Amino acid sequence: MLLGNRETFGIEIRPLIPTWERRYPPESAAWAALLVWVGGTNLCNHSIRGTDRVEEAVNVPLAPLANWLVNSWPNLAFEERARLFPTSDALHEDLAHWGNAPSREGLDEDSWIDAREEWWSRHFVSAGAEGALLPHIAIARQDEKLIVDWQTTDVLGELLFLAPAGRRSVAWKDAENIFSSFVEFISEWLKREGLGAIYPWIGSENPLRQQERSFIELLELYTGRSRDELLQLAGTRTAAEVATRLGLEPASSDPGSSPVTQALRDLPPGLPQDVGDVLQELNSLTNSETNGGFHELRVRAFDAQRAATAPEDAGYLAATALRSELGLNGKPIDDTEALLKFLDIQAVDSNLSIQGTRMIAGLRQDAGAAVIVLRSGRTSVRWGRRFEHARALANLLLDPLRGKSVGAASSPFSQGSRRRRSGAFAAEFLLPEAALVQATSGTLDRAAEPAIFETLLSRYGVGAMTAAHHLWNRGLLSSTELRDQLINEYASPQQQG
Repeated sequence: MLLGNRETFGIEIRPLIPTWERRYPPESAAWAALLVWVGGTNLCNHSIRGTDRVEEAVNVPLAPLANWLVNSWPNLAFEERARLFPTSDALHEDLAHWGNAPSREGLDEDSWIDAREEWWSRHFVSAGAEGALLPHIAIARQDEKLIVDWQTTDVLGELLFLAPAGRRSVAWKDAENIFSSFVEFISEWLKREGLGAIYPWIGSENPLRQQERSFIELLELYTGRSRDELLQLAGTRTAAEVATRLGLEPASSDPGSSPVTQALRDLPPGLPQDVGDVLQELNSLTNSETNGGFHELRVRAFDAQRAATAPEDAGYLAATALRSELGLNGKPIDDTEALLKFLDIQAVDSNLSIQGTRMIAGLRQDAGAAVIVLRSGRTSVRWGRRFEHARALANLLLDPLRGKSVGAASSPFSQGSRRRRSGAFAAEFLLPEAALVQATSGTLDRAAEPAIFETLLSRYGVGAMTAAHHLWNRGLLSSTELRDQLINEYASPQQQG
């Protein structure tokens, strides 16, 4: 039986009647040869050490895996980032970096390790294996996608999974339906075998949703904040008022359906006390009336990036299309704030400083759009403020709507795909490829000549790091060494810090 499909995402189950010893109830039934398909690749394809055998499936009890999905589902559905450590779509890399990072956020070493373990236990499939040999797969939601990240790794020295390490995104709704069907199938199987008492979800109408959580608990998962933090940010003493104060509709069941909660998800831990005032300002600005012109532009920009296969490409395509739409061609943009105003986006500055954070932005589909630039070393200089205006414009144009809302912040905790897309957009929008080709006549490494590089920085109002990386990405520098040399020579302390 195949749930889903092999070309995008699928779970293939071939039931088995085990002849081997079964030690305890969860592994006494629901045995199957399991194949997991992502993007046409079978992640369960493996060799057996010491032999020439290659097998396409792993023989495992499926009940513990289904139980892990049920218990982890609130986290998988709403916990898009780890609370205390920056996570991206490179989930295995993030976990490794976390393991090598010293404890912080005021935690002792044991609490730091416990937080990492909690993240691993809800997003890495091995946590649900209960001794079964499974490939190393991690899953996490980002916006309306499920990120599937896997590694090629020996398992207990016995198996070597052969699929090259990789990462794919899958439509969230499709993945949710597949997981739901999988758990329902296992539920019925166990019930038929007379094992309906081993898990409380067996035989229920929708077993995947048996882990009931209050709305404030879902807000905690989604935003990466404790209940006390949310109460403080919302300026209230009761959990019932938190949702409204954070811009959510009274009847909403999705904690991510507000510009404020989406922006809050992107902000780092340990926020200053007065950040609640800025969030309330964002709530107010995005509730203001608009003439609707920006929302029409969003539709066109969204269409322009549909052909992209990577976030960076999406940013480049959308920026090129928007420049053409505005008649800019290869011209510099003199005043980014005036441009935002022309596009019916409110741009304001705040004295609030949040470590590593430079901007907060949001919109409501039927109301307003706004950008709030925060105080930081980078936004204190012209090029840094311009870049954050352009990055915010990318978020407002290209980030998917959730509950008719978009919210974002520029920080190390921003979602990886959004950050890469918005960064590429900002670089191309401020310093278009047409200008690079014109300045260099398309000649490799000519942009590294001091007169040309300095003119690009001055005329187009960008920082050295943005220009150097953009030249490299556009194939106009021959090496990363030359790119880094330009950054070291021309970048200001705000860029290098």
